Amino acid sequence: MSLVLTLDNGNTNPHAGIFKNNKLVEIFPLKNLVHSPIMNEKNIKAIISNVGKPIDLPQNLNFAIPPLKISNLRLKNTFLKMPIHYSQTLGEDRLCLSYYAFQKTSLFPIVVIDVGTFTTIDFIDAQGFQGGYIFPGPKTFLDSYNKGENLPVLPIENTKKIIPHQEKNLLLPQDTIKAIEGSWFIFLKSIYEFVSKELRPKEVILTGGLSHTLSPFFTSSPSPFKVQIEPHLIHYALFTILESYIK
Repeated sequence: MSLVLTLDNGNTNPHAGIFKNNKLVEIFPLKNLVHSPIMNEKNIKAIISNVGKPIDLPQNLNFAIPPLKISNLRLKNTFLKMPIHYSQTLGEDRLCLSYYAFQKTSLFPIVVIDVGTFTTIDFIDAQGFQGGYIFPGPKTFLDSYNKGENLPVLPIENTKKIIPHQEKNLLLPQDTIKAIEGSWFIFLKSIYEFVSKELRPKEVILTGGLSHTLSPFFTSSPSPFKVQIEPHLIHYALFTILESYIK
């Protein structure tokens, strides 16, 4: 494939990716698609994952074939020959990421953690997609304090100083800011410990625009599993699915 457009229509920050000669060369907000140089290209192949509201693509995009929709590929219990042990409510983004992991790894079981508006944790083994969890995303977690009358909202940028092995510094906080920081630390640490001790994968893939908030817990010390960090995995997943489908 020479030119591929991958469209991730997510909950909060929909974005598009452009692949040229099998390489991801650009990612930009989906709303900027009409201003992208790709509008002048011909014979574009495209694939769409819809989690948010359905989108209308510019009519003057020159497609080689109609854009492929993930919703048209899933059968009741399978997705492109990957067995799915989950109801039809499974989000398309989770489905795509899990399929990518299922196709690309030999280290089963594998856990895919996507950190964005929400944090999803999905478990895949040699028998396919087995299920997963949905947590608040980092910013969603911190923004929830805005519901309190006198509680501050801690900017996501301020959390970079909160790293693993800080239990002593955050034990029984005695002011409001430290109390929120301590809760934040426990939230992230509990995700790491649950994945490590309960799911016990052989490989973990961290992805999503806010994956950097969780990555220190998975990389600060030797882990019993392989850790891969790829913030833009959804675009590689969509590209892989389009390749598989067209072949």
